[in-house]
Amino acid sequence: MSNLFFSDPVTTGILLMAYREPGAVPPTTTYTITVVNAAHFVTDYGVSYAATGVPLQDVGAGSLTAAGQYKVDVATGVYTFDASDASALVIISYEYSSPPGAPRWPWATTRWIRADCLARAGIPL
Repeated sequence: MSNLFFSDPVTTGILLMAYREPGAVPPTTTYTITVVNAAHFVTDYGVSYAATGVPLQDVGAGSLTAAGQYKVDVATGVYTFDASDASALVIISYEYSSPPGAPRWPWATTRWIRADCLARAGIPL
């Protein structure tokens, strides 16, 4: 925002949130999902079943021993699920950093500030 008002430089690495990204646990082994922004993954914000909204339990570095459990490798953005959750539809929320070359204003197409308004004002996206 300060770039919009004060012309401060914007750099890559802005933290963004992927909220409720849909995924499907594969029906066969490895039972993993790689999130869309895996290359820039920062923090896990949880996983829930898509049908019910019931949250799954993050076991951290522990073992997966039952349905409803998952763990995430923060270095790769890969989520691993227990075999009991094969074929389950899930929603995943996480934080990631903006990649190099990403739009300067990732929120520019929201209802508050539209991209065409910024362009008319001479503000590069």
